[in-house]
Amino acid sequence: MTTAGIAYATKEADEAVALVTEIGKGGWRTGGQRAGELGDLDSTMRPIDRLAEAGLGQFTHLLQRCQDVIDRMAGKAAVVRTIADAWNRASTELDEATANFDRTVRTDTYSWAGGAAGAWRNRSAELIQAMRGSAAAAKATAATATAMGETVAGARAEAAKRTGDVVNAIINVARAAGAVQGNTTDLLVRVQNMVTQYEPHVAGAESDLYNAITRFRTTTPGTLQDLWKRLGVWFGALPRDTTGQNPPTEAERGDLGRGGAYLDGAYIRLVPRDPTVPKVTLPNNVGAEGFVLGPRWNILSPEHHYKIPTDTNIPFDQAKKLFGEAISQNPVPANPETGEFAGRPEGVTNDAGAGNLVRTYTYPSPDPSRYTDITVNYTLGDKHILQEGYVIRYGERMPDGNTRIVSYGEGNGLIQHPMNLIAHGVFGFNWEQNHREIVDTVNHRMNMPPR
Repeated sequence: MTTAGIAYATKEADEAVALVTEIGKGGWRTGGQRAGELGDLDSTMRPIDRLAEAGLGQFTHLLQRCQDVIDRMAGKAAVVRTIADAWNRASTELDEATANFDRTVRTDTYSWAGGAAGAWRNRSAELIQAMRGSAAAAKATAATATAMGETVAGARAEAAKRTGDVVNAIINVARAAGAVQGNTTDLLVRVQNMVTQYEPHVAGAESDLYNAITRFRTTTPGTLQDLWKRLGVWFGALPRDTTGQNPPTEAERGDLGRGGAYLDGAYIRLVPRDPTVPKVTLPNNVGAEGFVLGPRWNILSPEHHYKIPTDTNIPFDQAKKLFGEAISQNPVPANPETGEFAGRPEGVTNDAGAGNLVRTYTYPSPDPSRYTDITVNYTLGDKHILQEGYVIRYGERMPDGNTRIVSYGEGNGLIQHPMNLIAHGVFGFNWEQNHREIVDTVNHRMNMPPR
């Protein structure tokens, strides 16, 4: 009964089990990096506030970049726990289903004979191993959510500690100088020098985090996304288009409908599942293969989609040009090490963090009465951990006439599955912070005196 199919299915199952073990070892973290408590993701960490409490608020702005590092790594512990619990439950249920199926095959088909019986037993053995692997992969997905959440929490706590160290040093120096209520030039210079020395250490905590995420992907025995795809083969082809070749009609879009990225010759058409999000056509210079969302959702599919809106009190008609420009010029969450390039019709390459590259495009508004110009980030070939996916970014008119900023993403990167919540809780792609930066930019430009 040992066919090649059973051997391959067993290999996939064994790899899934090995992945759970590898995640638990934590060897993908850097030497000095530690797992933190999930509660540190959303606990209040504002060490710079102690300067104002000590009467040294005039120095707060010098440490704002350190505080920004802490804020960028904020997340929601409850979200990570919910995801981990859901996948652990799925793993338990799959284990139970596997045991029941195995027992049924052994008892109910015991007396079967002939070629058909042998073929069925072989196929059943393949499915049992695939179910075993799927249970392990579900457990690995839960472990990934927890491990990444704890890693981000640890990095955030470390950044807060290092920022707190420099805050304490500033307070001690100021007190020693008897200048708590003063602001002498000598003290300011000394404080600036301390900040300059400490700042790289704080930034290093964030850099270590991105390195750990990259190392996790490259050192574990196969990515989760690939593992899920390979396990899915043993259950048969999914009964829907997964190649990104067949765009949905308008009637097929919606919350439980279809969406995705669809190949069209030298172009790729983005047809968001959310019908309120504009459709966009891009030149396919990103190595896109296309992907499909829906209809509905399947546990074997790594699809995700999310929509992050931020309402403002800035009139759309007055500022739509400024919003379109500000979004194009700030297309990805802050990445001060490499800088960012404004979108272009032919696209421009941006680093979205830790060497994860996207191609950024900007196009005129498809409906100037409703939308600003549109900016799109598309993952670049195999140079992004969340390949394949996109984020469409724009401002839109709200019913009250003011502007709402929207970042809408779709893709098939398993680490963002389900519903992209892990990305919010783990990767710190803090679009809301980015939105606030864009609002500040627009407000600044609106308040600038005319030239």
